[in-house]
Amino acid sequence: MKKNPRSLRRLSRPFRHSLAYLCIVILVKILGSLPLTWSQSLGRLTGLLCSFMLTKPNQVVIQQIQATLCWHHQSQQDQSQTKHNTGDFTSNPNSMSKATESPLSYLPIQDAQCLSRKHWEDLGQRLFEWLSAKKALCLFGINLEQQKYLKNIQSQAQQGRAQVILSAHFGHWELMASFLSQQGFTYLAVASTPPKGPMGAWLRQYRHKLGVEIVHPKGGARKIKEALLTGQVVALLIDHSTYERSTYANFLGKKAPLSLTADRLITRFNAEVHWLSNYRNQQGHYQLLIQKLSITSKPVNTQVTEQINEHKKNVVNPNLSSLNKQKKEPSSYVLLAHQLLEQQIRKWPQQWLWLHQKWTARHDHQI
Repeated sequence: MKKNPRSLRRLSRPFRHSLAYLCIVILVKILGSLPLTWSQSLGRLTGLLCSFMLTKPNQVVIQQIQATLCWHHQSQQDQSQTKHNTGDFTSNPNSMSKATESPLSYLPIQDAQCLSRKHWEDLGQRLFEWLSAKKALCLFGINLEQQKYLKNIQSQAQQGRAQVILSAHFGHWELMASFLSQQGFTYLAVASTPPKGPMGAWLRQYRHKLGVEIVHPKGGARKIKEALLTGQVVALLIDHSTYERSTYANFLGKKAPLSLTADRLITRFNAEVHWLSNYRNQQGHYQLLIQKLSITSKPVNTQVTEQINEHKKNVVNPNLSSLNKQKKEPSSYVLLAHQLLEQQIRKWPQQWLWLHQKWTARHDHQI
């Protein structure tokens, strides 16, 4: 009698997790003896290998990129000038040059595949930076204005005004939490439950060592409420597909489920809400993006938006009219956060975690 593949995976899970734990421990020791630039190069190479070996996840990434990103066609003169000055978009997604006004089209499959490889390389580099966290924390920067802003958030929380941070799997979200902890700013982050066994135990221990405090969704509601009532800041990641009650809205021009949990929590505690994210610039350093969110009838046009739009880009939203309409209407905090995230993805597409199947409904709790 044939065994179900899922049953086999379930039976082999302890062995696989133990093997992964052993590999991670060895890798951390090796990376600890290497210069940071070597670790980054090794990470990019590992990510590139994963793009070829993990065929199913890579296909998901390619399909989602091709189904959501589009760009302006450029004239031949513009294209040659772009390649000469900054490199073509498909070879360097960070180099976004000004495009002529022309019709939009979805990315060809070749460009989607190229961007997918860049995504995997970027993901591999970030993973190896995280495993070399003591050395990699120097890659983050913070200015005086941002320091004052974060101190004010913590001060308001300690005075009894609930503070909620909305963030996403963008840039180096794990290393950002560790960097801010070193700066004296801590928050309780809601994250997926780690696997059972030695791998999960190591992950919890490593995060704790880096000063990152995590609570998991299952059974974490009580701890989140206690944290808000006792002056702690709570951070929620808003960009993954979810089993929770959701509403639908356009995200990158395609309808996606947006969890209602954050809005319910914010309303219940009358919390102040902030967007916190980061991106890696062309020099290889991570820059913070932080601002206060407020529900308003005005379009989202703040410091983060201006920073994202500092340079012209040719990757745009295929459903701009719909998104602009949403911006003119009173909205939820989660939708406002998704609008900012959308701008970041169009600016730095390879720095988002495309492995999340954002547009896949994983539940029936819709409104």
